[in-house]
Amino acid sequence: MLLGQPRQMPLNTYQGWKYFLIVFVIGLGMLLALPNLFGEDFALQISNKKGTPVAEELVDNITKKLEAEGVKPFKSEVVDGRGLIRFNDQDEQSAAKKIAFQFIKNNEDENLKNEIVVAINLAPATPDWLRDLGLNPMKRGLDLRGGVHFLIEVDTDDLFEKEQEKVISDIKAALFEAGKIYHEGVNALNSKTVIAKFKSEEIRDQAFAAVNNRMTGYKIDDREANDLFNLHFTILPAKEQEIRNYAIDQNINILRNRINALGVAEPVIQREGAERIGVQLPGVQDSTTARTIIGDTRTIEFRLVNDKRRVEDVVASGRTPRDSELLFEGGARPWLILKKAILDGEHITGASTSADETGMPQINVRLDGAGGKKMSKETAKNIGRPMAIVLTDVSPIYKTDESGDYIKDEHGQLTVIDKKIDKEVVSAPVIQSQLGSQFRITGQFTQQEASNLALLLKAGSLKAPISIVEERTIGPSLGKENIRLGLESILIGFVLVLAFMLVRYKFFGFVANIALLLNLVLIVGMMSMIGAVLTLPGMAGIVLTVGMAVDANVLIFERIREELAEGVSPAQAIHNGYDRAFSTIADANITTMIAALILFAIGTGPVAGFAITLFFGILTSMFTAIMVSRAITNSIYGGKPVKKLMI
Repeated sequence: MLLGQPRQMPLNTYQGWKYFLIVFVIGLGMLLALPNLFGEDFALQISNKKGTPVAEELVDNITKKLEAEGVKPFKSEVVDGRGLIRFNDQDEQSAAKKIAFQFIKNNEDENLKNEIVVAINLAPATPDWLRDLGLNPMKRGLDLRGGVHFLIEVDTDDLFEKEQEKVISDIKAALFEAGKIYHEGVNALNSKTVIAKFKSEEIRDQAFAAVNNRMTGYKIDDREANDLFNLHFTILPAKEQEIRNYAIDQNINILRNRINALGVAEPVIQREGAERIGVQLPGVQDSTTARTIIGDTRTIEFRLVNDKRRVEDVVASGRTPRDSELLFEGGARPWLILKKAILDGEHITGASTSADETGMPQINVRLDGAGGKKMSKETAKNIGRPMAIVLTDVSPIYKTDESGDYIKDEHGQLTVIDKKIDKEVVSAPVIQSQLGSQFRITGQFTQQEASNLALLLKAGSLKAPISIVEERTIGPSLGKENIRLGLESILIGFVLVLAFMLVRYKFFGFVANIALLLNLVLIVGMMSMIGAVLTLPGMAGIVLTVGMAVDANVLIFERIREELAEGVSPAQAIHNGYDRAFSTIADANITTMIAALILFAIGTGPVAGFAITLFFGILTSMFTAIMVSRAITNSIYGGKPVKKLMI
């Protein structure tokens, strides 16, 4: 060997750091997968609607009540602010729920009655030391656990009416601020275009200069009609999509907050398609309860009352001003309400009830920073004017047959033929002073009315109305059957592959089987780590991965056989087999990984569940088939004289 030349590693040997890396990854994967061995307990979950921690004293009192009624849990605790009372079987769990519900209902504390929620749950039986490390078992989807699935449609049409009102207001403000540029009208031309009219071309050019920089997301065209010089403001597709996406994302966040506050274990809330949201509530079997968990689908807005027209005159004439709506409070008292909202329920961060100076109920409202600024600005200009709280409820109208029964399509979905929009004024208190991030609403409320309104405000308003277009309930027995069949398919496929590899490749087949076992462990570990949800299609993805995982080893072993047939030495054949098969393995697996990523990105539900297990399966199979398999082979044959291979 020449001086300065690095020492060559013996054939079929790894550097020490590679062995360390392999042992570290496998050890970490085993640790991450470990929580899945402990199963789940039947549990009763005690949580607070506000999201605040539940007192240990309350959990202890419920436990004592259960024991007094003959239902004996084997453990009760408070985990992450929620009480968990664990039982040995489902019958005890069901009996305990009724007892705990009555205990809460009969409690003298009104706040306790309104805020505490009792829900049945399946709680992971993970040991405390694993939970302290932040390790949890893999989540199971609705098809493996049972529960309720809702498909919710978001009505985004109303968003563009509000957007047009905002655009019209912004154009008028820009023209005024630029030196009182006079116009002949600014109004909506159609659902996507606003038109501003001017007497001369010179005034139109001045208006264009004033509004051009403020109207991002809009295409501005100049046109002439009826001796007027006009500007057309047409919303661009990108801006239109941005408004839709924002509304749907906000609705998803609000639905997630409501469901998390009620303590449903492992809910899945995700966008499905352009304007739909899928909500899966594992473990929930009563669809009525599930609807309650999703909460009120109405939207909340604070609007000013139009005090420039007498509401009696509007009712008598039947002609409502273009900028207003005729709404009713309690179905009886009419109000003329401006369409433009001061702000919506998105900005509400809290609401509670208390008594005012005269002992009457009042509602205390808290807003976020942006909402507080809007409220302060608008109320400062409108002291002494009524401000209405408007609720909008959009409900679908389903297709029915002659007997009035709902008609379902071949997929079991109801057919929506129209929608019904109901708006009502809950209250219209007078603005008595400039309001900010915290203010109170007073009126002729009963305590129950005040509590109901506070709960509605506190729950958070949806950005756009929603309607449930599909509802499915999956029983727990079906979930258990799915798990049994899925595990059987994995086991059968696994055993057949192991047997084939042993018979076909002898010792090297044994090496591949070890890599395959470790591959399954790593898949489970990775899915547990990222909180991925295992579904029935996901189990199909694992079955496919079991078959594909040995494909890389087959390529390597067949290459070794070819090298031996050409008279290459056993040691060199092993080296060539792993090295020359690598590019083929990488190309085949990387293209499949790209396909899995595309499926996950554009697919929903079953497709996404299949794609995620396929992706992780390919990733781990490449690691185990190439690195782990070679490490085992190197540790046995590396740096040693080899006369014959068992392959």
